Amino acid sequence: MLPAVTAAYAGIPALRHKRLEREGERFDWFVQLSLGMDEGMLRARDLVAVLLVALICGCGGGSSASNDQPRRQESSAARQVRATVEGWLDSLETSKNPGDNARACSYLTHVLQQSITQQLRMRGEHATCRTYAAKWTGRSNPPGRDGAHVTAITVTGAKATATLRAPPDRESDVQLERVGRRWLINNY
Repeated sequence: MLPAVTAAYAGIPALRHKRLEREGERFDWFVQLSLGMDEGMLRARDLVAVLLVALICGCGGGSSASNDQPRRQESSAARQVRATVEGWLDSLETSKNPGDNARACSYLTHVLQQSITQQLRMRGEHATCRTYAAKWTGRSNPPGRDGAHVTAITVTGAKATATLRAPPDRESDVQLERVGRRWLINNY
């Protein structure tokens, strides 16, 4: 009788395994049903996930020629405005750049230069635009932040606006006016 008892109990682990496997399948079916997903929807979800990964991995590897495309389409005046603003940004004091006061001041209109000098005197500073202009930013707006760059230029006659952006998603406008043959900043 002993071999018969052993044979009778020998199938129990196999039965238990099949029962657990069926319970797992029922659980998967229940999860799919509760999410409202049939097998086709699950395949579609997987396909969408693969496409998103491919799209994300494929972005950002473009050539520099595509990044220069908007600049090539800019008018001559817009290119001059961009050059003025980018030169001014390079001259400003940031956490990574000590700045060049005289150069920063040279990008400003005479009226703005005088305004900065007057405000410095009112604050009791012994400085002028030429000795302080690189520091004359709020550091909370893009002109005084690392990574500030021009995102858009609008030119209307002798006036222009350059939109700046700096991390983390700070944006501000710089107003320019044409003085003679140069574009100068008259407000920021």
